Amino acid sequence: MEFSLRVVEVDDNFPNTIKLKGDVEATLELPLDKIGVRLAAGDQVKLVIRKEKDGDLSQYRIYMWGLVYHVGGGVTRIS
Repeated sequence: MEFSLRVVEVDDNFPNTIKLKGDVEATLELPLDKIGVRLAAGDQVKLVIRKEKDGDLSQYRIYMWGLVYHVGGGVTRIS
């Protein structure tokens, strides 16, 4: 699944909380300074969710791999 999203808010806490809206709404927690990525309100991002790890990481600025631990009430939580 791929979603086109717009950054609507980035807080200054550690890790940063990034709120995204577009095809879906998503909230991410990432240490942006530590991974060398800058995001600001209005930036466009693409969120890709796959069942398996991607072998070609060169196509991503940020790559995270996790497990879905909750689906319900219109919310999916990934750790």
